[in-house]
Amino acid sequence: MSLLISAQEYHASRIDPGPIPSTFEEFMERRLVYSGFHVFAKFIGLAMDFRAPDESMSMIEDVTRPLERAMALCNDYFSWPKDKEHFQQGKGANTVAFLQQVEGISEEEALDSIKRQTIALEESHNSALEHLVNASIFHQGVQLRNPLVRFPKIL
Repeated sequence: MSLLISAQEYHASRIDPGPIPSTFEEFMERRLVYSGFHVFAKFIGLAMDFRAPDESMSMIEDVTRPLERAMALCNDYFSWPKDKEHFQQGKGANTVAFLQQVEGISEEEALDSIKRQTIALEESHNSALEHLVNASIFHQGVQLRNPLVRFPKIL
């Protein structure tokens, strides 16, 4: 059921992304829905026959959350040349446009900021994944079978 709800949220955001938020955090929260990554992640979990209660998913949120943000930022970074042709002032969901409009920086500065943020998010993901794998709650024999360890590795 959560996959259906996620797909419906994604579809609704595609129809009307609304005005650009005033803060980067608000923008990223909306961007994560707009990017559809949570639908993608749930689909991978479904394909892996991954069924963990929501309480367990909170254990790996530190691992998966940076990936969601990095995926959205990477998409915006590489799609900006195409997106800017169709950009309308005050609308859209590309991080480059947001940074230019709200923070008042140039296109080059926005792209550089996205690149730096993506690298930092990937480092955060790698560190959190290493911590999860090395956590005492997962001894070596369980790690290979435990879906809470396998799921973020596959993402």
